[in-house]
Amino acid sequence: MSISGRIQFYAEDKPDDQARCIREIGNLLGAKEAFTANVFTVPGSSLDFSARHEDDYDYDASTQKVETKEIDCLAEIVVEENQCLYIDVAAREFGKKAWEETKKVPEELRDTFAPGSVSICSGRHDIFEMMENEEGTLFASTCFSVSIYGYGAPHDWARYREEIAKHPFIVALKEDLERILGEVGMCVYWD
Repeated sequence: MSISGRIQFYAEDKPDDQARCIREIGNLLGAKEAFTANVFTVPGSSLDFSARHEDDYDYDASTQKVETKEIDCLAEIVVEENQCLYIDVAAREFGKKAWEETKKVPEELRDTFAPGSVSICSGRHDIFEMMENEEGTLFASTCFSVSIYGYGAPHDWARYREEIAKHPFIVALKEDLERILGEVGMCVYWD
């Protein structure tokens, strides 16, 4: 079983103009296109956490692949209240820099975890994990998030969270995202 992890930034409040946010974040990341994009129908309501991680939820049936790959075109997609647009951003240079910077966390702490892929999610969605707590931990219900993700997991998840939150690259990225999205929260988790 492969473990992957995310350093995820999320808007505390719904952005006024999600299309503008997607475009500006695409520019920040140096990306003009996506590797893939999908529209997901989100299970449950934001008040019912248990419905959001039921084993019988069919994610494949709730997914619509988006054919366009251009960030400017993806920014114009309007999703319904129970949907979110997930963009796997083709931010090669930014991803390489993220990978190099996160590898600066000492290997004895990070082990193999050095994320270098980037995604944007626009529309109502929950950010939660179920690896550390089998009941699940809900970090946020949000309408916009940006993730740096990759395979692997550190030896000490709690210590890694503390270290990566202070890393200059991560601090600067959070500040850049706050200029676009307003107040931004951050969580780090594995699944």
